[in-house]
Amino acid sequence: MEELEAFVIFNHIPELGLLKTKQLLEQFGSAQAALKGAGKSWETLNSWKKDLELIASSGVKLIPFTDPRYPKRLLKLKDHPLVLYVKGDLFPSDENAVGMVGTRQCSLYGRDVAHKIAKELAGKGFTVVSNLALGGASAIHMGAIEAGRTIAVIGSGLKDIYPKENIALTSHIARSGAVISEFPMNAPPEKNNFLKRDRLVSALSQAVLLTEAPIKSSAMITMKYAEAQGIPCFALPGRPDIETFQGNQILIKEKKARLVENTKDLLALLGAL
Repeated sequence: MEELEAFVIFNHIPELGLLKTKQLLEQFGSAQAALKGAGKSWETLNSWKKDLELIASSGVKLIPFTDPRYPKRLLKLKDHPLVLYVKGDLFPSDENAVGMVGTRQCSLYGRDVAHKIAKELAGKGFTVVSNLALGGASAIHMGAIEAGRTIAVIGSGLKDIYPKENIALTSHIARSGAVISEFPMNAPPEKNNFLKRDRLVSALSQAVLLTEAPIKSSAMITMKYAEAQGIPCFALPGRPDIETFQGNQILIKEKKARLVENTKDLLALLGAL
């Protein structure tokens, strides 16, 4: 058994959890050896075997948290993923990343400005991180692809991309960036998975920009994660009478996000001008 296979097996023993798994790894020195201290329950599981088959047939890369390629920013999370499933490539330069999130029901203005800022950030050498959702996130990824790199974090396994409407987009992203998941290949897009996805979008980033979102939205959850993680938050202004900008308004009003009107504003605040 190889070391990567052992990490996949650990990813299929949820009752262990990250803390216990890390303790076993420290105690035994490797994932292969640590399996000996994890009991025999994993030997009766079939899910990890199927996962390994899907990984091998799809060209997906496995990057455990012990790998030098694993994003250093994620290691700051107490609950960081044990292993990342990656389509495409991760580079050290991805530390220079900005997260961008928006609503699925974005306005034409919100879509256009998200696309424009993502393209301009990518053109300045930033990796743009978002969540592959329809609407604002799709515009963000497409803008970034036109000028540089983007990373899409998804809330399902890489075998069955969700949303299905963005399957073609993931192929474009993977050519010059990466699509990543912490879940086994055939994991379904369950609600709790999206919450986990959102924390990774912010954790991968040196700053997070909200382009457009109502108060109750996945984008706002990402902003809350960013605040809790101590990551600078920014938000575009929008008309106060439009529901899809209410999230932006409240963050700016409560001084939880700094107002930026364009890429130049954001670059200035990041000290990148």
